[in-house]
Amino acid sequence: RSSSLPVVWDELSWPDAPGNEYRRATTYQMQMRSAGNATASWMAVSLTQAVFSSGEGEVLVNELATYSSWVFRVRARTVEGFTAWSQSSASMTTKTICGDGFRQGAEECDTAGETSGCAACVVVNTFACSGGESGGTDSCSSGCGVGGDSVQGTNEDCDDGNNDDGDGCSHSCRLEPGWTCTAVSGQITTSCVTDCGDGIKAGSEACDSGTTINAGGHGCNPDCSMAAGAFCVES
Repeated sequence: RSSSLPVVWDELSWPDAPGNEYRRATTYQMQMRSAGNATASWMAVSLTQAVFSSGEGEVLVNELATYSSWVFRVRARTVEGFTAWSQSSASMTTKTICGDGFRQGAEECDTAGETSGCAACVVVNTFACSGGESGGTDSCSSGCGVGGDSVQGTNEDCDDGNNDDGDGCSHSCRLEPGWTCTAVSGQITTSCVTDCGDGIKAGSEACDSGTTINAGGHGCNPDCSMAAGAFCVES
């Protein structure tokens, strides 16, 4: 679980930088420490693979922990000795590594490889993943319908604990037209009711002609029951 950061500097990055031929830089030294901790000790950085030019340098710092943040500083050695240390760099953060088994940064999940519930570190539709909240490995399961958890997950519109269509919450835990599903107590089993008056005949509604038409006198009562002697045709 290691990552790298490219660090670049120029002669304007620090006070008392090399300026003339008597103070021309011959070598550089670099140090780093964890960002956000001003009391942390500075650590030396190996510059064996650094690339230098006049007053400038670039080095790839390897073997850093993934999704870790660091600040750097540099100084130059001249014929007159070392210059002062540069100002600390801005905080730089290493990248996450999708598939390393550690959920970090913008990753939605990380199961140490492709699984049916986590693809490219993105949670697959209707699945729920847990275990990686503190940078650990996730495990994923489908919480939708029969065999699921009857709890509305992040990627579900609803979850009524079954795999039936036509009851407001489809077999794939998607909200069906003409219904409203409400999660009780936040995320517990969802209950669904039809939206009488929305113009969509759903569930046990005998008819639904829309909010204004359902007012009566058009064959469909305000409670979406059929008026006596009326006959309605779905459009």
